[in-house]
Amino acid sequence: MFLKEPLNNIIIYKSNINDISNNEKVFKILRNNYHDFDNWLMKMKTNNIDVYYTKNDNTISSILILKLNELDKEQFKENGNILKIRTFLVLDKNRGIGTKYLKLINDIATTNNIDYIYMTIKIKNKELINFMQKNGFQKYGQYHDEYVYYKELV
Repeated sequence: MFLKEPLNNIIIYKSNINDISNNEKVFKILRNNYHDFDNWLMKMKTNNIDVYYTKNDNTISSILILKLNELDKEQFKENGNILKIRTFLVLDKNRGIGTKYLKLINDIATTNNIDYIYMTIKIKNKELINFMQKNGFQKYGQYHDEYVYYKELV
């Protein structure tokens, strides 16, 4: 499904996770970074989770997975309407994809009266940490080998 008008030739698609091959490069990278990734992916597929993605040369070049009102009190203890960024991976760098995803996230947050957006980021992922900080996200704490970053919208 086509989601938005292409800006700078970038089209964000929305699809069910079951329509995406487990062998896509984005999943291989996630699999290498998260020890329990395959179990998590099966849970996402069982729950028919929607994903947003971009393509380059018929391959998925980025993926975004969100969850409304998913709150893990070990990660984020605030109350209110919560939007969790479950997965945010961009392989096709320096094309504005991350910025377009943040616009989409903010649009979804506005539509759903979200108070907080949060995500966990591997401590070693300095690039994503810097990107999120530049876009108004603040460090909330640490959860295992990840930092928790959030943005308050109220």
